[in-house]
Amino acid sequence: MQHIEEEDPELWRDLVTIAHCEEFTFAFLYSCRVTNYISQKAVWELLGCTKGWGKVFAIIDCQCPDDDHRRWLLQNGPDIDVEYPPLAVKLIQATQLDKFLAQPVIDYPSYKSAIAIVGNYMMLLLHYNPDAVRENYNLTDIDLYSLLKHLLHHALYLSVEAEDMLDMITMATSLRSMQEENALYSLTPNQIQELIAACDKMVYSTNWEPIIASRLFEQNQVNYQLADLAYELELDIWQRLYDFWLTHPLEFTLLPYLLSYEGGTRSDRVLARLTEQLPLYASDLHSLVVPLHYLRTHPGKGEAILCAALGSMFELLRSCACDVLEAWGPEGITPTIKNSIYTAMRSSTDDLVRARLTAILLGHKLDLEAFLQKQKKKMKKK
Repeated sequence: MQHIEEEDPELWRDLVTIAHCEEFTFAFLYSCRVTNYISQKAVWELLGCTKGWGKVFAIIDCQCPDDDHRRWLLQNGPDIDVEYPPLAVKLIQATQLDKFLAQPVIDYPSYKSAIAIVGNYMMLLLHYNPDAVRENYNLTDIDLYSLLKHLLHHALYLSVEAEDMLDMITMATSLRSMQEENALYSLTPNQIQELIAACDKMVYSTNWEPIIASRLFEQNQVNYQLADLAYELELDIWQRLYDFWLTHPLEFTLLPYLLSYEGGTRSDRVLARLTEQLPLYASDLHSLVVPLHYLRTHPGKGEAILCAALGSMFELLRSCACDVLEAWGPEGITPTIKNSIYTAMRSSTDDLVRARLTAILLGHKLDLEAFLQKQKKKMKKK
């Protein structure tokens, strides 16, 4: 690759430009790596124009020669469209995050980025195999306790809005999970208790209820961060959200909140309203995904919604309907649902969906491994 850059600049330029497309970013960077030549100029160019896995690969290969590069990576590195907690190791080390957070005062954007990076690092420790993490990543120079202590120090003067409390709640939740799952190779039990207490003090020293009530709806839009905070604090805002949804039926993002409050008739009212508005919702790919997920654990409810998903133009919704029917079992299939299954089998173009529906009619769950083996044999015959 170095030879191409030096001998044929026009071709090199074309290759870098093609790498802007994230389907080709990895191929370009891999070619650089196997030829022992990684152009940092190209890597930083790619960092500025990618958002998904291409940006992940560029971050892995980037080097930060000075404070300006480190600050840019700190503020922009976490802004990616994919979830990849191991990237936090590179970001902590490349940005010298411990040194940056040790300053007495930092700016708010850098603080929010640091919160995101450390949060992902804690996800790595919690949800990845500890032995694999130790084998693949050098964590010896990462002092999680120090990072969290510094973040809590900066939170005292930077976390002034109600929305900022979600960071503290998330941090405390991760710490409690570390405690419960005995993932203590980064923190001692006493350190965990100390950090949890500091997070809880910040969250619960203020009565957020009147603030949430006054700012839940701004400019005729839902403040979803405050809705999340209300949920975490167990504040009942269901009726206000429901009333807003009645006048804004296309606000699909409200459905997880409206269906999360169990007890009474609340969920039934939401399902009834959805049933009344089915022509509106069935034409959207994502609008029924949350209700269908809810139905999986509520057998017998939402028959019309389930049938609409089976008859949808979207295979994703038919697949979600299969999830519901497999969870319900044979006793949940009414004559109406059975007719919808037959209709779905005729209209579906997805072999897996049709196979799942066939198995459901036969009263059992599809053997996925056997289905895949059968598909492989078909492909070989072709």
